[in-house]
Amino acid sequence: MCGITGFFSPNGTLNSEGYYDAHRMIKHRGPDDEGFVSLKDGTLNRYKGDDTIEYYNSLLHVNTVDNCSMMLGHRRLSIIDLSHAGHQPLMYKKLTLIYNGEIYNYKELRIELEELGYKFETNTDNEVFLLAYYHYGNACFEKFIGMWAAAIYNNETNELVLCRDFFGIKPLYYYHENDTIIFGSEIKFITHFKPALKSPDSKTIYDFVHHNLKEHSEHTFFKDIKQMLPGSILTFSTNKIDFLKLSIPRNKSININKSVYDNVSRSIDYHLIADVKVGISLSGGIDSTVIASYMASKKLAFESFSSIFPKSKEFDESKYVFETTNKYREFITKNLIETTLEDSWNSIDETLECLDEPYSGLGMFQPFSVYKKASEKGLKVILGGQGADEIFGGYRAQIADYNKETLMQGGVLGFIKLFLEKKVSKALLKEVLIEKNVLRKPKNINGHFKGKYSETDFDSRTWYFNYGLREYLFYEDRLSMWHSVEGRVPFLTTELYKLYAGLSYSEITDKGEQKVLLKEAFKAIMPNLVYQRKDKMGYVSPNQLWLNKKKDEIILFLLNSNFYSGKLEEEKLVDFDYNSLWRHYIVALWYDKKILN
Repeated sequence: MCGITGFFSPNGTLNSEGYYDAHRMIKHRGPDDEGFVSLKDGTLNRYKGDDTIEYYNSLLHVNTVDNCSMMLGHRRLSIIDLSHAGHQPLMYKKLTLIYNGEIYNYKELRIELEELGYKFETNTDNEVFLLAYYHYGNACFEKFIGMWAAAIYNNETNELVLCRDFFGIKPLYYYHENDTIIFGSEIKFITHFKPALKSPDSKTIYDFVHHNLKEHSEHTFFKDIKQMLPGSILTFSTNKIDFLKLSIPRNKSININKSVYDNVSRSIDYHLIADVKVGISLSGGIDSTVIASYMASKKLAFESFSSIFPKSKEFDESKYVFETTNKYREFITKNLIETTLEDSWNSIDETLECLDEPYSGLGMFQPFSVYKKASEKGLKVILGGQGADEIFGGYRAQIADYNKETLMQGGVLGFIKLFLEKKVSKALLKEVLIEKNVLRKPKNINGHFKGKYSETDFDSRTWYFNYGLREYLFYEDRLSMWHSVEGRVPFLTTELYKLYAGLSYSEITDKGEQKVLLKEAFKAIMPNLVYQRKDKMGYVSPNQLWLNKKKDEIILFLLNSNFYSGKLEEEKLVDFDYNSLWRHYIVALWYDKKILN
């Protein structure tokens, strides 16, 4: 896990002054090592930085580079092969690679490439990534089980390729104008290197403030800075930029008796591959409990990290956490992190600096504090349950889709029969038969989101993969890497997606019960109390209670804010719901911290 930065101007040169200072803005993503390659007058040269490991001490410092046409920078968080062999940038013949992520099936791919005649000089997944790309081109990405954001320079064609994994687990941002592209793992690198790009994007702000939409397009809160979309490839050469979108085929039907346990456990095994300790973020929900139970059942010793609210019982999941840690007390060392209003409120500035963009609520301090504690305990890798709801059907809207299937199969009478049998609620009956799904189509004329789904083709899975999941992964990456911790998500692999994301709702739910396939597969090793859970929480917080206590302070700030500059009236602000009030507040604060500063 790492961070990457760079710029490329194939027709000319770019002043590299200030590049290294900007590159150091993402030191947290890779404190263990750093390396650079520049292109000047057609020649590639390696350089070191302040944090480059001793093995490369003979290199010149990157600050000695003046004007050049390309610079590629890499920061390393050492996880697989901790030796100097994992140093990047990595070169092979015509290609130079900088890469952030992990390819978990790299050992199998290495054997495949060796059988094709390739020789390897290291035991890293970096080298497998580069040689696989050299041999297969873009087709290599379909072979990868993992997560990545990468830049690959071809010195024969003078082209730069940027690519991002299928789900968007790893981030990649860029700015493009005429014959220049600047890119990095985080926005703060780009804005520090080119401060003129600190300009707000009004459409993105509108989508967030009015529709609570974030991470739903290539646009960011900075007007001229975009992000690579999940599963996309950008090729940049002489005054030309091309985009290619990759897709993962979904199976429409599989043998439902095929072992879910085997497929999920295989994915967890992949995500345990590391030369450092691996822990888990344990919320008490189904998904993280499945991972923890599997690890412990294999007699692996590890540490768990859980956020708790002992003073707010309705938001506290500690009893479910204890069920798991007590069942496997021989293998799990639990760490409990209590978060409070004042802790969360006092962390806002640092959280904004971490994320670079406005965020959804004070509850963000929970994962922030979990990763902080993990880092303090010396861990570099934390597993989490993101993606299980999307793959196996864990959202209420997906139950609504299940009921729509029932309607199509059994008609209104069949659905009413379910209601009379008390298998669906009155509220759900009203939602499915009368009301329109609230996620379906927000009216939006001022933002980037235009309501892309019609009532006939709306699919809650499509929604959550393309919208909700991307936001969750945004937070997962930034909050973990801020503390130099790699967040891994075992449920998000193309393997599991192909197997289960195309199944009908009747195959993944049971009369309104969510994630049946997953729960039944791991029933034998899960604590019974967690297995029987019907509610869904997952790192919830007393966000509304907390914000109500800060309401007067928020309103006072908004009335005097630089961003709104007298455009908001106190009488109207008082009537705002707490979520809307927060979004206005965090945008105004972000404007002060990230645009004006």
